[in-house]
Amino acid sequence: MRAFIACVLALGIVACGSHGDRDHHREPVAPPPPVVAEPAPPPVDTPPVAPTPAEPAQPPATEQPSAASTLHLAPFACGLVGDAVRVWSHGGPATVRVVNGAAIVLGYDERDDGLYLYAARVHGSSSSPLFRTRLPHATHPSAPPALVATPSGRLFIAAIDGSNNVYAALADAMLPTPGIAPREVAQSADRRFAPAIYAEGAQLFLAYTKSATPMRVMAITMGADMNGATERDITPEGMGGTAATYLDGAMPSTLLFVDAHGGLSPILGWTRSGDSASVRVERALSTLAEPASIAGAAYGEHRFVAYVAIGRAATSAVGLVELGHTDAPVAIVPGTGYGQSHVTAAASRQGAVFAVDSPAAGESRGERVITVRVFANGALGEPLSVATQGANASFASIAADTSDPLRESFALSWTTSDAVYLARVACDFSP
Repeated sequence: MRAFIACVLALGIVACGSHGDRDHHREPVAPPPPVVAEPAPPPVDTPPVAPTPAEPAQPPATEQPSAASTLHLAPFACGLVGDAVRVWSHGGPATVRVVNGAAIVLGYDERDDGLYLYAARVHGSSSSPLFRTRLPHATHPSAPPALVATPSGRLFIAAIDGSNNVYAALADAMLPTPGIAPREVAQSADRRFAPAIYAEGAQLFLAYTKSATPMRVMAITMGADMNGATERDITPEGMGGTAATYLDGAMPSTLLFVDAHGGLSPILGWTRSGDSASVRVERALSTLAEPASIAGAAYGEHRFVAYVAIGRAATSAVGLVELGHTDAPVAIVPGTGYGQSHVTAAASRQGAVFAVDSPAAGESRGERVITVRVFANGALGEPLSVATQGANASFASIAADTSDPLRESFALSWTTSDAVYLARVACDFSP
């Protein structure tokens, strides 16, 4: 470990060791008032169909952006399956999960009369609203809300409003749920970081970054109906904590966060049954970008974390490391553009899939690109690039669809300046 740290301090992410990736993918990352709930009108461009007592409103399918055309699925790579769907027609950070084969998209919608939390169910090429509720304090959101399915099939959601208050709610995953009222569960959150949530058995878990000096990671445990909530600070003494996220696919569930510094930044891991004394250092990262952005996925005995780093000439890059190892990072996206990047991850039965939204290479006018790559058998697959044609796409989110035991696929959502889109992705994990 001393040798690894010395290597990182000397050369950053560029020149430390090897990882077994393909030669042309070996390019590393370089250093240098109360809630007001409202009925759920459809968040689409066309007028809704009037609902009847027996059937809720179902908006028609919407047009897709030309950037999301169907791509051929090459070996050890991902490709878009069919066309992208416009989920709703206002831009705002969003996230996606797959429940019973349908993609559920949850996001913020900032309008003239306030900040709303939207959810829609996307099945095939159609998008149906689930709910729309207004948060009490409006401001432009800088990170998406959080969404997970509970063992009982409901949706557990978490969001942060403009006054840094954390809200949580339960909703139906299949039918519209008008009149949901998110409950305030915490205050003083840092809105730059999305809350992290998890559901298991009869318990719900929520973690968030608390705005303090140093910043702290707080964990809330509550019952399946959001009753009996308890909160604790899981940040180790003498350290800070930020960018909490659950390691997708890990059993037991593991919450990851970072003690971010300008030099080496340790990744910390915590299991839900422990207190701050049970937090362990998983490994160190170098040249972490500010604000920190990490995402993790586990398959088999392997646990991987992708993170946004400072690349060559202060560009934005995304590196990948395996926890519990000291091998050098590999680059999911090398440092070629300037601006903020975000990374998300999904665990698969065969490996892991990472999605990154980042500034396009050499672009100074705000054009961005979404990159999707598989990781399996110690190697990164070929990148799938989804061009955004200047639409300023950001907040890519990816989730696995395991409803078909024979063919696993993924749902990919992203946000532009005026809409939220969703596309289906298939991946080949054979190097």
